[in-house]
Formats: sequence, C-alpha cells, structure tokens
Amino acid sequence: MAVITVDQCGDLLATFVGNSASADKAKELAKTIGYNDSPLFGARKKRATLVSELVMIHTALVIFSANQSFNQTTAKAVIDSFLSCARKSVFTHLKKEMPSFPALYENRMREYFPIFHQDRAPLGLSFALMKHLGLDPLKNLQSQLTLTELITSKTKQTIDVLKGLNVIGQPTPPELSETGKNQNSKIDSEINAFMGSMERFMAQTDEWPEEIKIKALTVVSMVLDGKGKEAKEMLTTIPRKYALIVLNHLNQLRRQP
Repeated sequence: MAVITVDQCGDLLATFVGNSASADKAKELAKTIGYNDSPLFGARKKRATLVSELVMIHTALVIFSANQSFNQTTAKAVIDSFLSCARKSVFTHLKKEMPSFPALYENRMREYFPIFHQDRAPLGLSFALMKHLGLDPLKNLQSQLTLTELITSKTKQTIDVLKGLNVIGQPTPPELSETGKNQNSKIDSEINAFMGSMERFMAQTDEWPEEIKIKALTVVSMVLDGKGKEAKEMLTTIPRKYALIVLNHLNQLRRQP
C-alpha cells in the first residue's frame, strides 16, 4: 500500500480537480455534449460557467470518494487538506473570474451530496449538471449518457486510488485505546523505514501530469499489496521516462529492511 501524507493527498486531489476542469478538458467536454462555449456574445462567461461547474461537481466527487475510502478521522483530515489546497490553487482564480462563485459553490454542494447517496447517482448528477449548463437533458440523451459514464468512471477511479493509499499524519482518534496507540507506534516505525524514499518519490512526481501521477501511485500500491502482475500491466501504460522513475523507487523500497 502506497504511503502518503495528509498534505500530499490533499494536494494530489486538488490537482485532480484543477486538471479535470482545465481549459482544454472543458473545451473537449463542451464539444462532446454540445455546449456552445464560444457564442458570438458572452463567450468568456460561458466558458467560466462550464469551468466552475466542472470544478464544483469534481469537488463534490472528491469529498464523497474520500468518505467512501477512509475512516471518519482520516477522511476529515484528507478533505480539510484538499479544500485548503483547492481554495489556494483553484477556487481563488474562479472567484476573480466569477465573484458569485462562493455562494454558487455552497448551493451546489448542498445539491450534489444528497444525489451522490441516491440510487443511480451518476445519472442524477449528469441531469443536474446539464441543467446548470443550460442544456435540456431530455432533449440531449446522448450528452447525458456521456456525462453519466464520465462521472461513473471518475468516481470509481478516485475511490480505487484512495483505497490504495495509506494516509499518515492525521490526528489520532480520541477513542483510540492505549493498546491501539502502541500498535500505531509500531506501524509508524515500520512506515518511517521507507518514508524518506517515498518523500523523494512524491517530490519527483510533483510536476507530473495528474493522470500519470495517479497511475504511478497505483503501481506502487499494487506492488506493496503483492499484486505484481496487475502492477506490471499498468506500468506498461505509463510513458517510459516516468516508468523508469517508478521502477527505481520500487527497487529502493525492496532494498530497505
């Protein structure tokens, strides 16, 4: 299982949200679902609307996924770190472009979270997102299907990645017994044996494309979980220059006691 600090996890998730709502990704999605982001008048506002909606639904997706992947204490620490990073790297820029973003964000979070816990949640979320983009879901069934598949895939991918992480550095639950604390101390000692290597590896991946970074962490997680065959298959999907760094990191972990 890959080891990562709370702050590193929060930064990774904030980067994921930022990349998922990048100008290129927004333009690509607009074309796919028939959203006109370049009208003769108001093109800047239309693009800002699309980017902000993508940021908000992916933020809700991340928070939901964290709650599904971790215990309550770890989930809270990860979510707090994620939101702190997102406010600095993503939300601030949107607020400059859209002064109404903070209020809009609060409204969307209140809307999306209940949907995430419903049956066929991706379908409900795609319906809500299309309405906020001014598209009629009933007249754009193919677009709604595309969004549903995208939300389903990203939610599963995010949960799978988070479940493969051992997040350290979060507060100790107050109900933890002395025995539990002693067990945690032993675990922490074992983790510290290769934390130096992991820290250097995370620093190396800091500027990597978000998709490749997630794959790299997944490969490390699979190897540590004894899933060598699956790790090898995923490693072949990572460009060679990145794959060599992942292999070097794994070799360092194997050499450690």
